[in-house]
Amino acid sequence: MARDPGAIGDVSWVELFVDLLFVFAFLAVTTLMAEHFSPLGLVQGVLVILLLWHCWTPCVWLGNVVHLDRGIMPPVMLGIAAALLAIGVAIPEAFTDRAGGLPGPMVLICGYLLIRATAMVVLTFVSHRGEGGRPSVVAAWSIFIAGGLVLLASYLVPPLLPAIVDATLVQAVLFASALMIDSLILVVASKGGWRVVSPWHFAERHALIVLIALGETIISIGASEGLGVDRPVTPELAVGAVLGITVVFALWWSYFDLAKVIIERALRASSGRDRARVGRDVYSGLHLPMIGGLIFFALGLKYLNT
Repeated sequence: MARDPGAIGDVSWVELFVDLLFVFAFLAVTTLMAEHFSPLGLVQGVLVILLLWHCWTPCVWLGNVVHLDRGIMPPVMLGIAAALLAIGVAIPEAFTDRAGGLPGPMVLICGYLLIRATAMVVLTFVSHRGEGGRPSVVAAWSIFIAGGLVLLASYLVPPLLPAIVDATLVQAVLFASALMIDSLILVVASKGGWRVVSPWHFAERHALIVLIALGETIISIGASEGLGVDRPVTPELAVGAVLGITVVFALWWSYFDLAKVIIERALRASSGRDRARVGRDVYSGLHLPMIGGLIFFALGLKYLNT
């Protein structure tokens, strides 16, 4: 497919660098759920996946309208990468603070808010340049502040509750509520100043995150089959590995040879607010369950070896 003249071109080295941090974060989520394999642990894993997606999505919209490898943007993206690394390190303590050191949940929350705020500041300046996006940007910032306060409450409120109240449940509800509030930012902003300027770049960024999630399933196949473990290669091990990689290949093929082509055509065929709506609903929206499903598939493969 031909690229749009004047649009953002290839995915920059800065974006690829940031995506490497998401590789680490996704692996941390899988490990978290594998170590706390229970209904509550799975719910907490879903919440962390949603939080990570809310970190990645604004970076994609930002990189679609601004060259992230030019001017002041590389240092800005370095700050986002550092915050993302802190989130990945804090994921094992996302809901349970361990003794000693910094409070893990607060590290995760602060890293998340820093990433979201940084991306929104840049997108705010870009949005003011056309199409009357100021009202939607003001609404987006209001939503961000409300969601941030609820997210902070998810850490600060549970310890203050009486013993008869399930603090873990309250924490999960507040955490989920904050992320759902934050989800409204894209809904509001895409109706105003946020636009998909470069369809090819936008589609390619989402293809790369799918590739990363699929790569994690391959790593999990190796873990489930005892890669690096002192054990003989048995027929069962070989068959399991072949079946696992066959499923991954089928998923890879169905996305890159079918789904990616169809939805990218739909994105290119639209323009203005309609294109922003396609980017919001089909890419930022529907790619989330794809990534979540792949992470759970990787968890299932990894859990075979536990």
